[in-house]
Amino acid sequence: MITQNDTKWTSRQVKYMQILADPDDHRIDEEIAKSLGVARKTLYLWRQNPKFLDASYDILLKEVGGKLNEIFSGLIRKAKSGDPQATRLILETLQKLKQPGVNIEKAIIVQPILGGQSVQPDNSVTQNTAT
Repeated sequence: MITQNDTKWTSRQVKYMQILADPDDHRIDEEIAKSLGVARKTLYLWRQNPKFLDASYDILLKEVGGKLNEIFSGLIRKAKSGDPQATRLILETLQKLKQPGVNIEKAIIVQPILGGQSVQPDNSVTQNTAT
């Protein structure tokens, strides 16, 4: 038994939490249940427990937190290559772009990072071209 926040989890439950937190694990419930030695319904019942889901989410945050630099670097590369969704996500993440309106003065600060892209008043992101 593993105790987390006054809740005791079995090793199988912890393993399932890790599986749920792994974005590269695409197995279906039947395969996961078989590998853990439990019934598929057991997985369903575990997922119905809000504390179980919270614990799975905590594992995911720890995994992602360790990769944030890599993730953000990739996002910046995509934005520099002209990907408007990546640009928008960076600006939103940096809280430079507010919904529903845009604060152009703040967004312009990040413009050099984004390879000359700019945010328009309608929230669209455009590539500035040199003339």
